[in-house]
Amino acid sequence: MSADTAGAEAKASRAAGHERVAVRLSFWVGGVGLALLKAVVFAATKSSMVRTSMFESIGDVISSAIMAITHWQMSNRKDAHRYPVGKARFAPLGVLFFCAFMVSQMSGTAIDSLQSLVEEQEPDGRGELAADTVRRLFKDRPRLHWAYPWGDVESLASKYSAEFGGSVTVEDDADRDMAVTLMGVCVVVKLLLYCYCRVVGRKQGSEIVRALGADHLNDTATNALIICTMAATSILEKRGHGGHLVDKLDPLVSLLLSLYIAYGWVTNAQDQLKALNDRRACDDDVDVAALREAAAKALEGASLECWDVHAYNAGEGCRLIVDLRPATGRGSAGAVEERLANALQRTAAAVRAAAGDGMEVL
Repeated sequence: MSADTAGAEAKASRAAGHERVAVRLSFWVGGVGLALLKAVVFAATKSSMVRTSMFESIGDVISSAIMAITHWQMSNRKDAHRYPVGKARFAPLGVLFFCAFMVSQMSGTAIDSLQSLVEEQEPDGRGELAADTVRRLFKDRPRLHWAYPWGDVESLASKYSAEFGGSVTVEDDADRDMAVTLMGVCVVVKLLLYCYCRVVGRKQGSEIVRALGADHLNDTATNALIICTMAATSILEKRGHGGHLVDKLDPLVSLLLSLYIAYGWVTNAQDQLKALNDRRACDDDVDVAALREAAAKALEGASLECWDVHAYNAGEGCRLIVDLRPATGRGSAGAVEERLANALQRTAAAVRAAAGDGMEVL
């Protein structure tokens, strides 16, 4: 083995290692970890926009798990001869079904948010009366502020308002601050994962890592939007501007997030349908000219010649049809069978080598 070959293998091994690290970090830290973190935030706030973001993280985790399981099943070559093309359809088929589930879930969330947004609240006045009573008590007894600062007074007023039919977004300032802090952790983690995937994608040229990086950037933006909404609601309530319009911020942001996430899953479903429809592969997916040239070169001097190469999408792989025809004037008929077998073996090896490691030729 030459030094150049050993260096190339070491470089390929390092690239594969970086890719595995990026995928595992994205799954366990950016997926499972943040989904649990958002579940804690939702338990503390009961916010519909946090619930929407939590379902998005859970959806990413399950989608990644489907891809991992189907990739493992596709790598099992025990019965590959029975399903030469069908095994490559497992991954897109599983993701397609899950896309339908996520679109349905996000549609239901969007409908609930829209209903909360347009419905008219008709409070009976007891909640506002209780809140005004608390504020008036602290105004008449200034010494009570020694135990309760001004911000805590508003929190206490909100509690009494909720108990008597008013509305409250977060139980108290402690829960609100904890929710904002945890969502801030989500933003920082997603941003760090995006930076790492961006570096690995640039150096290694991995499309999988680049796709993960784009997903992390998208999650960073949505989580930042949730933090801004929660902070704006908190500031308005502390300044005494809470009311009907402030209560509509949460369902409004939840509606926008639901529609955006549903759009992303619809786009994903379209990509899976493209992989399942057996249509001719485009030039961006397969370099047919290079495959044709490799096949023709492998058949030089043989009794066959390559007329054309056709490429069709077949799930995660690609189905290639090589059109071979007898070549005239190349040897006697006595050795045709042996030459045909050798030519077919050389052609298959050349086409697989030209397709590259990133494409599974079926």
